[in-house]
Amino acid sequence: MLPTYRTGAHTCPLPRRGYWALLAGVVAGLAGGCAADGGVELDLKLPESPELSPTQAAIGSVGLVTYVPDQPPRSETRQISGGATTLSMGRLDVGEGTSLAVEMRAPNQRLVGYGRSPGPIDVAANQMVQVPVNMRRPFVYVTGGTRLATFDSTRDAAGSTDYRSSIPLANAPSVAAATADGLDVVVVSDTGNGAELSLVSTSTHEASTAAPVALNAAPSDIAISPDSRWAVVGHSGAQGGLSIVDLGAARAGQAAVQFVPIGSVGAVVIGAHTSKPRTVALLDRAPGPGCQTGGAASSVTTVSLTDAQMGPTFDLGTPVRDLAVSDDGGFVFTADVCSDQIDKLSLDDDVQPAPLLMVPQPTAVAVFDDRVWVVGTEPPAGNLPWRLMLVSARDDGTGETRVELPQIQESARSDDFTGNGQAAEQRMDADSLEAYDLAVTPGADHLAILVWEWFQASEMGSFLGQPIIPAMTLESREYLLVNASTTAIVQRVRTSCDLQWESDPFNPPVLDSWSCTQDSGQDVSSEAYNPLHVSILYGSR
Repeated sequence: MLPTYRTGAHTCPLPRRGYWALLAGVVAGLAGGCAADGGVELDLKLPESPELSPTQAAIGSVGLVTYVPDQPPRSETRQISGGATTLSMGRLDVGEGTSLAVEMRAPNQRLVGYGRSPGPIDVAANQMVQVPVNMRRPFVYVTGGTRLATFDSTRDAAGSTDYRSSIPLANAPSVAAATADGLDVVVVSDTGNGAELSLVSTSTHEASTAAPVALNAAPSDIAISPDSRWAVVGHSGAQGGLSIVDLGAARAGQAAVQFVPIGSVGAVVIGAHTSKPRTVALLDRAPGPGCQTGGAASSVTTVSLTDAQMGPTFDLGTPVRDLAVSDDGGFVFTADVCSDQIDKLSLDDDVQPAPLLMVPQPTAVAVFDDRVWVVGTEPPAGNLPWRLMLVSARDDGTGETRVELPQIQESARSDDFTGNGQAAEQRMDADSLEAYDLAVTPGADHLAILVWEWFQASEMGSFLGQPIIPAMTLESREYLLVNASTTAIVQRVRTSCDLQWESDPFNPPVLDSWSCTQDSGQDVSSEAYNPLHVSILYGSR
């Protein structure tokens, strides 16, 4: 066990070299006190592109989160005042395997910057250890379009489109995930006869000049190891399996891929089980939406990252829609959509999965720190339509919370009735919907969700035997950013909308031309596409 460093009896002077130098000094004080006592000094590195920097926002407080194996995370927070030159700190215990995270928050407590030590910290007595930390705004990355879509999770939409942008790539991205050290976003694109893996810098949001790494099949999912050494890409279908990519070689422009043929992989995760570096794959993933009876039962299997050897396979006995892994890598949590529950499975014990949470039609699950987050679908009740249910609990099932998200609606507008400032619209509640992908921001303040929605409206009205408004259906896809504590939808972007209506050529409706229109608080992507995959810089899936 490494020494304990106490800072309560000391006052650490902070340099007057501008605002960022002040923040860096504050974090050094949080991490280990004055240099004479020894401890940890965090070397906070900002993005090269100023527009991506956390310091573009006002910083009201800086927090330090300490992660020690087999202990809950500990957090210390200090307020930032403009004239502060000294800071008195409390006590910080640094033990074997300790890692640290830095949180920067605006005066309203919105997370605007985050960074994490790239691995466990080794501290000797009376020694000051400098640890590089890439401070970043926790951007959301969404694939499926011709470019990699980016959303700044530190900002609400609030009538502006500045929170969203995109990154051009050589090929349309299918899956993406940031490395644990915060340096790169690993992107895999479907090339038609295979796939290729490339890197995007989080410091510039520009693609790397390193040659892409060729893969032999289209991707279904991606996960990055906690030490940022490996990217594991899942492939579905009859020739499915896992591609284990050495990211160090990829950064050097060298191909270093090992393919493991294990079957149709629908999802893949990696925990921080340092004694057994391994990935966990979900095989025969349940298709959506809803419970698909008669389908094949899903299973999970483990594969070693060091030698690509398969570990035990666990038959889940039911179709499973999604899975997540605990931080220590010892447990997986599976979304059993047919039984309306989240199950917990130990990867190191020969036992059956045990129910952890009851969730209506759970379709997406994620873990951040010691808390499990789930999105399910609540069926109609009374006058309430289909709506999304957000459930969370600690990874032992305690501390459960559950809330319904605001009802999702879409609207169709008549193109035949637009004169004199008037308009005819058909507003519809969802008749079916599914949250098919989920990611959690660092700090678990917000959740990014991809949603498929289907709406149906009956024919309405009659004029001289003609229907006025025809029967119609509308299918859409959306990206949502949800505030985890208030459940307010702070970003909502529709990426595709397919509207169909009935029109009898012998008796057409009076209003016979319709188009999708924006709902209140909704933005619309300039490019129509179906989102495939969502991930967050320093976040969890």
